[in-house]
Amino acid sequence: MEAGRVTALRGYKVVIYEKSDKLGGHVTEASIMPFKADELRLLDWYKTELEDLRVEIHLKAEVTSGFVHEKNPDVVIVATGSKEIRLNVPGADKQIMITACDLLAGKREVGEKAVVIGGGQVGCEIALWLAQQRKKVTVVEKLNDLLVSGRPLPWMNRKMLLDLLELYKVNVMTNVSVFEVIDEGVVVIDKDFRRDTLSADAVILAVGLEPEQEIYRSLKGHLASLYLIGDAREAKNIMNAIWDGYEVARTIL
Repeated sequence: MEAGRVTALRGYKVVIYEKSDKLGGHVTEASIMPFKADELRLLDWYKTELEDLRVEIHLKAEVTSGFVHEKNPDVVIVATGSKEIRLNVPGADKQIMITACDLLAGKREVGEKAVVIGGGQVGCEIALWLAQQRKKVTVVEKLNDLLVSGRPLPWMNRKMLLDLLELYKVNVMTNVSVFEVIDEGVVVIDKDFRRDTLSADAVILAVGLEPEQEIYRSLKGHLASLYLIGDAREAKNIMNAIWDGYEVARTIL
């Protein structure tokens, strides 16, 4: 959306194709949590800007390389976002497993007891959100602390989130990895190979995101002006995605 906004301001005729039924990517999912509801205001602002700039938008439109070649555009900007990293452990495909995105999109529900795998920002925010619904939540993190992997959070944000997890009595287990997913929950193992079974109604996967580059790879080497931006280039955060879109859009010829 940022790339479309800026290129339209520069006089380009811009067409956006989106595979899902709404604009916003992962931001639409994150904004479901009440403490991130302000992100909906950002999405509304972008939609208004794109409408004012007469940007043509096609929803439920999955683009193929053949479609791109048929349209023969002067510039193609690929902003296909990121997909969730999956666990490679026994039982990872069991019904009890729920991805963070599916949970936030309302595709799955959680009972009274949940285990969140991954103590990064997404995992911790989901744990807080569920705990605020009075669910019993445990966060499992293989590192020695929460919120220490990936892009660093500002100190005050990290401290606030950790304090809220404590306030809402979220159970935290660090230095443990997932050994196996079972119908009744998950089996974790520590560095001394000691195992522990955590019972749960749902096991929520939040171990990170990786770029979705399938369409970009199919087009690479066949187009003169092809750009890869946002999470599709490197999964980071909303600020980096917007900067990426702006920098590319303001410099294309």
